[in-house]
Amino acid sequence: MIGGRRTGPAERGAGGRSVLVTRPGGDSDPVVARLVRAGVTVHAVPAVITRLLPPGGNLDEAAARLPEFDWVVVTSAAGAEALAEAWARAQPTERAAGHETGRGGEVVDAAPALGLDAPVRARFAAVGPATADALRRTGFTPSIASRDGTATGIVAALRAMGDTAGLRVLLPRASAAAADLPAALRAAGARVEEVVAYETIEAPAESAGPLRGALADPDLAAIAVASGSAVRGLVALASSSPDAARLRSIPFVSIGPSTSAEVRRLGLPLGAQATVPTAGALAHAVLRLLDVPHAGPADGDSPDTHPADTHPAEADPTDVGLTGGGPAVARSAGVPSSVEVTP
Repeated sequence: MIGGRRTGPAERGAGGRSVLVTRPGGDSDPVVARLVRAGVTVHAVPAVITRLLPPGGNLDEAAARLPEFDWVVVTSAAGAEALAEAWARAQPTERAAGHETGRGGEVVDAAPALGLDAPVRARFAAVGPATADALRRTGFTPSIASRDGTATGIVAALRAMGDTAGLRVLLPRASAAAADLPAALRAAGARVEEVVAYETIEAPAESAGPLRGALADPDLAAIAVASGSAVRGLVALASSSPDAARLRSIPFVSIGPSTSAEVRRLGLPLGAQATVPTAGALAHAVLRLLDVPHAGPADGDSPDTHPADTHPAEADPTDVGLTGGGPAVARSAGVPSSVEVTP
């Protein structure tokens, strides 16, 4: 549902203020649910939507050659799910028999459906914890999962795993993705093959009316954004609104550094940034900005936020985390603190 206005059970505790959430999920988005539980009124208006590509295209062709790559770097949950569907389609019919893929891209009974008993030498790197979770759901195990969602962090982690010169890297991602990640990988010596995994549609027409309603709300106190494309889509949608100027006065809450950079580039006010690029951390950043009491940590995500003039520590080789090992083991591996490594 697009444009819903949902009110939590304790709206008075949030001072009667409302928040605009621009993520693709609309009313079903977990950020919306978290804010509503905290008593905040939410305008759920997608500023960007995603659409899977039809079968038989470049993604399917690349998925069929998956064993040729050293690394597959996946940047979003949508990309993970699209790749999983393409890999399932590339398998022999008898291997995938009895398994189906869900409409949203989630693979049912993923490990057998994906034929993971077959040799696949490629290792997987996930940009952000939500992407890592999506890969695991589909049966792929990420060897590296960055926590900060940055190109710097993932490239530093790949360097820590060994020589990056000549590595063959598959990069399935959105049609409107930024150029920083493939540029950083190529600068590190990797041979990168980019492929569009799904389409990103900025400023969907059906959101224009609901956005006008949200901007007309006198209690609107924050705008949550989770991608640079959402920021651009929001600005484009607002251009036809009589209250478009409000975008210059209402603080934005960003999910991570690259989104914050786009907010700043467009001259919009950045009020807060989530420490980790997850839905729970983004919601918590909004609650902290609004000073909602007893917000509490959000579903296992780090509750901390960064002030608008700072960024998370990126690729710090002196402080690291390693799944299954303590800090001393991780430090000896030289992996950045922003990266989780699966042994």
